[in-house]
Amino acid sequence: PDSEFLLLGLGLAQLFGDDPQRAVATCRKILTMQPEFGPARLLLVVAFYMNGEHENCAKETAAAIARPGAPPYLYYLHAASLLKLGSKDHAALLRDLETANRAIPGCSFCYFTLSKVHQEMGDEAAAIADLETLVGRVDPEFSQGWYRLASLYQHAGKEEDGARALAKFRAIRSA
Repeated sequence: PDSEFLLLGLGLAQLFGDDPQRAVATCRKILTMQPEFGPARLLLVVAFYMNGEHENCAKETAAAIARPGAPPYLYYLHAASLLKLGSKDHAALLRDLETANRAIPGCSFCYFTLSKVHQEMGDEAAAIADLETLVGRVDPEFSQGWYRLASLYQHAGKEEDGARALAKFRAIRSA
């Protein structure tokens, strides 16, 4: 019961066993014992995010990225949580996602979220470019990227591109 490593394993099992609330409690126990134990903090914010606790996730990630040496994935989670909370601080969201993208080559979720931020900003061309990079270079099998790209193409009047993207989405989903 006093091993932060065994508790971390328990927290992982709880999170991936579809019990993020218990994972949060386990991570909080670890952080009470070892406040600077980074893996527990990372697991905590992932559990918050997966549990839909975006406000808690945003608070924890903000505190963590304020310290030097924060894992880059925390920047992604910070931006994604703020976006889910309806943040209009697009500059901060873009900075977080840029930091994550630089440190995590091929971060599919970073490009996907970046596209959402650009769309929120009214820059559909950039939103499309983000998704084209995602499905063209980073992860051609990222089905939600194709689905979102189809929608943006349709909205931009690119009917043929939209139809091709939707067909690719359907092919990935049926496979």
